[in-house]
Amino acid sequence: MLDRGNIKRFALVLALFSAISVGFADDEPFPATGPATRAVAVSTLTQGSVLPVPSLTPFMLSTERTDSLLPAPIQRAQRLLQGPLILPSEQVHLEPDGNRFRYTESRSAFDRIDPLDADENGLPDQIEAAAGGLRDAHALLVGELGLGDPGPLDVLLARVGGGLDGAMIPDGATGRPRLILDGTVGSEPTRVRMAAIHEYAHAVAYSTGRGVPVAWAEAFASWAQNRLGGGYDDAFIGRINRRLASLHRGLRVDDLDLAAGNSIWFSFLEQNYGMAAVQLVVEELAAGGEDHAALERGLQRAGVLSLSEAFRDFHLWALLVGDHADGRHFSFADLLDSPRFAADVEGLPAMALREGTPLGSLGATQIRLRTDDPSSGMRIQFDGDLSGRWTADLLLFLERGGAQRLPLDLSDEGQGEVIVPLSRVREAVLLVRNEAVSAEGKPLYSWTADAERGYPVELDSVDVLWNGAGSGALVMWETRSEQQLLGFNVMRRTDGNDRAMKLNPVWIPALGDPSVPMSYQFLDTDADPQQSYIYTIEAVTEDGLSSLSSPAPLSSASR
Repeated sequence: MLDRGNIKRFALVLALFSAISVGFADDEPFPATGPATRAVAVSTLTQGSVLPVPSLTPFMLSTERTDSLLPAPIQRAQRLLQGPLILPSEQVHLEPDGNRFRYTESRSAFDRIDPLDADENGLPDQIEAAAGGLRDAHALLVGELGLGDPGPLDVLLARVGGGLDGAMIPDGATGRPRLILDGTVGSEPTRVRMAAIHEYAHAVAYSTGRGVPVAWAEAFASWAQNRLGGGYDDAFIGRINRRLASLHRGLRVDDLDLAAGNSIWFSFLEQNYGMAAVQLVVEELAAGGEDHAALERGLQRAGVLSLSEAFRDFHLWALLVGDHADGRHFSFADLLDSPRFAADVEGLPAMALREGTPLGSLGATQIRLRTDDPSSGMRIQFDGDLSGRWTADLLLFLERGGAQRLPLDLSDEGQGEVIVPLSRVREAVLLVRNEAVSAEGKPLYSWTADAERGYPVELDSVDVLWNGAGSGALVMWETRSEQQLLGFNVMRRTDGNDRAMKLNPVWIPALGDPSVPMSYQFLDTDADPQQSYIYTIEAVTEDGLSSLSSPAPLSSASR
């Protein structure tokens, strides 16, 4: 994604390939590694742009993996940041875990950290915050997940530049990473701690294996930072909202902001499959190769059937946010924006023919369909371009609460349909996914939604009468047509009570078809002649969906 094959599509890293006049001339002697030249190096790498994430690490990883392709000024900036970094009047703090923190409190130093020591233990708050963040990140990522241990780290508290909070610097000589964290005057300790967690996660991914694609490394680091942050700040929520709003572009993205937003994928893995799924996916990504294949291997090792099945569930989770949150999926779902729809349709018929936004590799979108006619069914037809690999579901939000998901059985050509009753449905959402491995092309799709009159059953009548003294109530109904019907249930409630009970222990088999009328009877032997009842007939389809008849009242026999 952000590696050799795709770096040209990475808008920010693309600047590295442009003609650069800032920084260093090709024949300039290698500069001293002081703060001024460090700032120039950062500016050269970023082209002075404001980055969508506060970390320089994606740039360092991208330049490391494409070194031979880079212009000389970029290579020089990269080597400078990988070289020894000098601090005037340097102080050193060594933690028991071996992490070494280098900093300066010299008033004249460009990299001076805030000397505030709120707990008066002789250690600046910035150092304590960074050390605590590294300890927490080590406990989670190395201790709990068992991922690669970068070992004791050299941590420089200094100004990164470019408004950035930190960087993980891959050391080309030793192969061991080191961290730069912006702890200079004005940096809040909490922000320093978050940067320490983020960059340590990058170091863990780097130590697990050099194959982790840059975009997935950023997603993993953002997940770790959010996981250990003690809450969800506005920056996190905003990034996730933008990620979900652009899910049509696919999980495999070349945009750094969206890549960081893919932390929600790791949140999904953790909350749906457990922490082991996060571990195994990172390990497989670290092993190298195509990222989709690595995701597949990691999920299968975690006991998940396939990437397709996981992505199907992820799409459902991504929809159940904001005003659709149900309290059973993402723990932060209610903090997010309500889902966006490629189309929001009121009434039938409706259609879209090869319109809208194409879906990228592992891309997803949704169409909301609503109608105020509960007496009919709805037929959904789907047709996707051959360049895509399509899967689709219909998600029904039921009036009584909850939701039911039905898969569309699509052919190899990406075509299929489903019919559903609407009598208990307040909203239907068509979920569409492109699971194609290749990100090339722009596959489009078509869909239509039409009313299906008399689906699943068209009733001529429902009648109930007392069947003689003490012998119960006789329920009778006649159908004019039946489609894809499995059977019937007879439902009864007392007058004034909204809670109905099913009377028949097993379905009453459906015997009709679309063109043959049929009559049915059911004797309710438990009916009390002293009571008044309301009966309804529930028709159950082959998909397990149901439709209710109009209520049929029965007054007490004593009236």
